Amino acid sequence: MATKQRVSDKTVLFPDWERKERVYIWAGDATPVSESLQSRHTRFNELQYFDEELGYPRSLRYVTNQTTFFEDEQVEPFVLKAIVFEDGKLTVKANDTVLQQFLEIHPHNKANGGYKFYEYDANAAALKELKKEEMSYEAMDTFFNMDFEDLEPIARVMIGNTVDNLTSGEVKRDLLIKVKQDPQNFLNLANNSDIKMKNLTMRLVGANIIKFKDDNVTVTWAKNGKEIVKIPFSADPQSMFAKYLKTDEGILLTESLLSKLD
Repeated sequence: MATKQRVSDKTVLFPDWERKERVYIWAGDATPVSESLQSRHTRFNELQYFDEELGYPRSLRYVTNQTTFFEDEQVEPFVLKAIVFEDGKLTVKANDTVLQQFLEIHPHNKANGGYKFYEYDANAAALKELKKEEMSYEAMDTFFNMDFEDLEPIARVMIGNTVDNLTSGEVKRDLLIKVKQDPQNFLNLANNSDIKMKNLTMRLVGANIIKFKDDNVTVTWAKNGKEIVKIPFSADPQSMFAKYLKTDEGILLTESLLSKLD
């Protein structure tokens, strides 16, 4: 009797519960036409909730003819009902509190560390969309207020060395497309202090002035193969070389390299 009394008081498990219609979304990239969610504990497919107050896991079972979803409090007969997401969505009316709260503590809910579904939060979705729009606006504003000499190194990263074959207008046009596609990446690059040196490195490689050996450590002159410097091993040797050019030793080399580009 004591256990049943505890569950009948929903404020114990759900102290701030708001009575409203709720929408649940099936997680994942693909939207299934119809997908059923596990609704009861079995020997082969566990479905349990760890009760912190009692100190042990309790088996779950969703039934429509009782006000509790804990098996140890249910009495026969049980009226089972499948929980089905249609087109990746499940809408639960405000008066179906038992199902809503069953989904709230369901182990497969992403809020509980699961991966199969989550409750749709219209306000959170709106704020996320707003943040995305703000980022896009910031990226566009940054783009149109940057000089070409500052945009070029970013273009080399986002577009590639093909910028060498494009006019300044073509570079800005193609970069603008990339900015719209990935504003966050553009802003990260715009705020990266190493980007100009990375651009210089890519220009030197494109102009066949320096080369990187396959060991990703040795930098040589392209024409005679003579070693210039050894850099720490990196999967991205150009970035590592760009960092080297900012060191005291690298600054002297930078002056020499710039003269060869003129």
